[in-house]
Amino acid sequence: MVSVGTRDVTIIGGGVVGLTSAYALSMDGWQVTVLEAGRLGGESSWAGGGILCPVPPWRYDPWVEGAVRTSRQLWSDWIPKLESLSGVACELISSGLLLSGDPESHPLVAEAQTWLKGTIEPYQEGVRADFDARLPHPNWPALLLPEISQVRNPRLMQAMSGALERLGVRVQPMTSVSSLRQIPEGGTWIECANGQAYAATHVVLAAGAWTDQILVSSGLTPLGIRPKLGQMLLYELPIDALPSHIINVGEGYLIPRGDGKVLLGSTVEDRGYDYAPTQAANEQLMEVAQRIWPALEPWRLQYQWTGFRPGYASDHPMVGALQSGWTGLWVNAGHFRNGLGLAPACAQLLAQAIA
Repeated sequence: MVSVGTRDVTIIGGGVVGLTSAYALSMDGWQVTVLEAGRLGGESSWAGGGILCPVPPWRYDPWVEGAVRTSRQLWSDWIPKLESLSGVACELISSGLLLSGDPESHPLVAEAQTWLKGTIEPYQEGVRADFDARLPHPNWPALLLPEISQVRNPRLMQAMSGALERLGVRVQPMTSVSSLRQIPEGGTWIECANGQAYAATHVVLAAGAWTDQILVSSGLTPLGIRPKLGQMLLYELPIDALPSHIINVGEGYLIPRGDGKVLLGSTVEDRGYDYAPTQAANEQLMEVAQRIWPALEPWRLQYQWTGFRPGYASDHPMVGALQSGWTGLWVNAGHFRNGLGLAPACAQLLAQAIA
């Protein structure tokens, strides 16, 4: 018989969902281990843009809006602590989200105005020039959501991993889980590709786009989570040429960083686990960049990359006990494009359920 502690949790997946789950559980007094197949935060948590809001927010159901608002407050509370513990600055900034676009082909502002009638999200309404005189298309309407924030997500991942180690969480990157096995006396046996094995009272599946692979290899029913490839571009501009806000025009969005970096995103593609960037996406995104912010000339392009979002059929990620008759097996997965925006609220829900 394997000896399993009564207050131990092993989390499979070291992205933002797994790491926030570890943080919330460790704050509740649990002994936590995180197993990550690659480097911590190295998949979609690193590859995304860092906007702490669905883009656009009204295309998701009200539960998502409420959970993102909860997460926004939790990030405001958590990030100063994470920075203090790790010594890494996460660059949490309330840069605001500017919505603009051609009313003929992309009625983004009209959709936003309808949504704002039923939400408490603050906004400012006016013509383009009221927000940033350097924007092209002076006749396009514009609307600003001033409280939408962003975070430098690669640095957030560094801060979280450093803080968790300081808090006594056992963090093990480069540890790929191959399958799970139920222990008859209680708990779960975790088998890894490197031949190592672990036992835990509670196991949380937070493996993002790879969650279903682990379920299938363990003889369990998959949840329907599939990899959805996203491609993004990175530009660099002089500081005085940066947009003042995140900008979304329907076809794409720009995210300005304080050091002159500008992210342009993004595609949504169903290509399995093929990471390769494509020329077609490069051309598509570069065209969007020029249309939104003409200063993003082709020669300013620095980098193109890809990442896999955990695509799921519902706006609600799967958070809670896995309904398999397997006591102590939990899941926190299926966040699709909203991992950073939903992770703290979902981590809180998971910790409450396990408690």
